[in-house]
Amino acid sequence: MNKEVIDEVLAGQRPVRDGFLYSPAAWWTCCALLFLLALVVALPGIDRIPLDSHEIFVAQTTREMSVRGDWLVPYFNGVPRLNKPPMNYWLTGLVAASAGSLPDVAPIHARLVSVGAGLGILALTLWLGARLYDRATALVAALLLVSSAGFFSFTHDARPDLLYACFTSALLASGIVALREAGGALQTRAALYAMWGCFALATLTKGPHMPALALSGLIVNAALTTRRPLEVWRGLRPLQGLAIVALPAAAWWGWLRLQIDGETLDHSQLAGSLLAPAWSRFGAYYLYRPLELLLPWLPLVVLALGGLLLRPARRDTGWLWWPLLVAALGLSFGSQFRHFYMLPVIVPFVLALARPLAVLFGASLRPWPRQLLQLALVVQGLLALACAGWVLVASGRIAYLTPPILGLLAGLASSIVAWRGLRLRDDGAPAMRGLAALAAIAIFVAWIWPGAALTGVLWSKERFDGQALADAAAAEARSGRALVTLGVSPSLFVYAANVRVQAAGDAAQVAALAANGPLAVVVRSDRLAELSPPLLVTEVGRARRGSREDVLVRVDAPR
Repeated sequence: MNKEVIDEVLAGQRPVRDGFLYSPAAWWTCCALLFLLALVVALPGIDRIPLDSHEIFVAQTTREMSVRGDWLVPYFNGVPRLNKPPMNYWLTGLVAASAGSLPDVAPIHARLVSVGAGLGILALTLWLGARLYDRATALVAALLLVSSAGFFSFTHDARPDLLYACFTSALLASGIVALREAGGALQTRAALYAMWGCFALATLTKGPHMPALALSGLIVNAALTTRRPLEVWRGLRPLQGLAIVALPAAAWWGWLRLQIDGETLDHSQLAGSLLAPAWSRFGAYYLYRPLELLLPWLPLVVLALGGLLLRPARRDTGWLWWPLLVAALGLSFGSQFRHFYMLPVIVPFVLALARPLAVLFGASLRPWPRQLLQLALVVQGLLALACAGWVLVASGRIAYLTPPILGLLAGLASSIVAWRGLRLRDDGAPAMRGLAALAAIAIFVAWIWPGAALTGVLWSKERFDGQALADAAAAEARSGRALVTLGVSPSLFVYAANVRVQAAGDAAQVAALAANGPLAVVVRSDRLAELSPPLLVTEVGRARRGSREDVLVRVDAPR
């Protein structure tokens, strides 16, 4: 590439070439391999890792909706669950029904919804990256995504967060097409209606707040990049769009009001009790903490932020950064701070960081010293090796062909194949060594996750011990004892035993229940002494829970 062409690229007047990715066969092969890699990350262990309390709400609520034959009013432990809209329950039920297991819902059924959402986010990343920039940028973003801690963690989680992220990402992708591209009337209308439809689906998954913030970011950028801002608002067809969003949400909400006491519903999370802004808590949390989703890629994230100084890296990034900024500011006034609340904007997040990396490591473009880029890759590679070493040590099985060893061997082999395959030449251009090295590291990192999942080293021992205690409690319930908790959340035991579990307020209430029949009581260790004579108490098992223990006991009334 001559100096004139390089100057045009740096000035943003010429796109960075994709090299051999211009070949349809090479591009679609890369996409297929990325989806296979995503499944390698997402599937191992989803049937073995115990559900946590938030996942149990999804699985057990789906069970109870199925048993009741009512798929509109969520129930948990025999009472309405007014915390989340029902989309995740519906899809979990669909997966379980497809497997022929309803009304039972296994962990794998609930988590497969998140796996599907993760694949959807990957597809949107590839599609939007290639459409907004080029295939090299899309490939880098997809590699960062599938090898990240956020992708691994939330594809192994049954909560609605990744599904929410998928619908919001689809809203962003279709909104960018509608607002940025001067397509035909039919294409623009289709993109707009798809955007509003995704808004409705996201609202029925977890609420309208993140879709509204993401869309607001798109509107801000569209208004800043046009001479006629009012045309942006008219072009959105807001009345038709709001009707598409409001009709299904209003229909479901109206049905709830017919079934649930109005005052109870109005003070629930479904009514937005957690969305009231807390002005006093505003801070910088969402400006840095969501980077946790992209672990272990922080060295290259720092490099990417510096690379935004390059004009081709900044081109069209307003479509990505404005949704990110508006979402971060909006969440900063919320009453709860969770880094994964930024998951719905994960696609613009990875694309905004992948763009400068694709420019910096482009096949022929060297705007920065080669030594600096090589140093960044070396640091990132050493960090990947350190993560692999930690998994091996934590699993305690270094000397055998266990999942971590097999995963690392597969990752090493795949990385070598990717390195050699991506170093192809196109029309005499220099080898894609930078992108090839980045891809090799990402593939190696991705193969660390399956071994970690299958050995359970990333989940606390308390989680597995708690599941064992819940299984023991379920056995007690099957023997005819009613399940009761004292100072312990009943959620885990509701799912394990699939029965209603009463949460007692004090020992006197336990004694009154014991008068009606034998009990199995899960009690906090510091409250065990409250179950004093004349009650007959026999300990069955214990599980560590932070600084205390949960204790399972049999409780019988005195003879």
